[in-house]
Amino acid sequence: MIQIFDQWQKDDANFVETNAAKCVLECIQENSCVTITASSGVGKTATLQHVVLKMADDGYDILPITNPHDIVKFYNPNQKTLFVIDNFCGTYSINQSDLYNWESVMTHFKELIHKPLIKIIVACRIQVYKDNKFESLSIFKTNVCNLLSENFCLSQAEKNSIAEMYLETKATAIIQYSDLYECFPLLCKLNRDNTELNVTDFLKNPFSVYAAEIEQLKKKEIFEILTNQVDISYQRQLAQTNDIKHKNNALLYGCFSCDFPLIQWCCYHGVDVNQCRLDGTSLICVSSHEGDTEAVKMLLKNKADVNKCTDDKVSPLFMACQKNHVDIVKMLLEYKADVNKCRADKVSPLFLACQCNHVDIVKILLEYKADVNKCTDNKLSPVCGLSV
Repeated sequence: MIQIFDQWQKDDANFVETNAAKCVLECIQENSCVTITASSGVGKTATLQHVVLKMADDGYDILPITNPHDIVKFYNPNQKTLFVIDNFCGTYSINQSDLYNWESVMTHFKELIHKPLIKIIVACRIQVYKDNKFESLSIFKTNVCNLLSENFCLSQAEKNSIAEMYLETKATAIIQYSDLYECFPLLCKLNRDNTELNVTDFLKNPFSVYAAEIEQLKKKEIFEILTNQVDISYQRQLAQTNDIKHKNNALLYGCFSCDFPLIQWCCYHGVDVNQCRLDGTSLICVSSHEGDTEAVKMLLKNKADVNKCTDDKVSPLFMACQKNHVDIVKMLLEYKADVNKCRADKVSPLFLACQCNHVDIVKILLEYKADVNKCTDNKLSPVCGLSV
């Protein structure tokens, strides 16, 4: 807790107190439950932290939480307490598990929140807040501070101050681009933290910069900035941007990092799920190797080639067998994966499973009629693999 507060205070040293921040502070002082909402990069978290620190100065115990049951657990009727939640109920989309947890305690929570000395403030992504499922959490819609609304959005003077805070002498050069994206504050911060990033070029044309520096910009926050701030046609353009030299793209990165929201976003925008990396590695091979069941399911539903191999003839099924990912093996076979598709040296999935002593996978492969007599280049059968 002390470390969290220390970091918030360090971050707050670079906070420009905006009209929105003053209004949010006034709102939480007058009400027991307040929701701050906006898209990524607008300043929800910074505003939340600034307001919370002000409330701490006013004598409130500050308790950052992630689980609603913590409110019941730590409620103290004799002490002013402010519960704090960032990224309330999800980031890219509403989190079903979080939603269920809140729904299960909502009746008790409504009773608590009307008691004196207890308050809660949350920061929530705009796409989560607008989700129809969010209606079940109606109490979090009673006092809403939307940082994108006319009453809360940044003024030009505030944008100028933010640019000067982060960019100092470079601020003047980018002020003219401050209205291009709502996430202007975060772009300023990112430029300060990454001196190699040409912020003027980025603000003028984020897509060309992204393509040229894809290796450096493989950060979730960059994807969040762009995907939440640009219209649907440009999102599609971004999703389908490729690094020509290495044949990398956002979907490949998502598969390697098991970033399911990013994978969902790419699939939604029509990225080719059968595109391969320079070495011939397919997306479904990557996810099968990583054991990412949800990603494999998503790729298959979007018509990924279940038998697409690497340059060494390694299939997704072979990858899953090697890593003992039982559920993925079942899924691939249900989607008609070739149970006898061999590696370049004629090693079959069954031989590999026997060699690795992956008994459950051996049973599954046999159920799908794997050839028990299929031999490697060295004339070894799967049975021989048991003793290799």
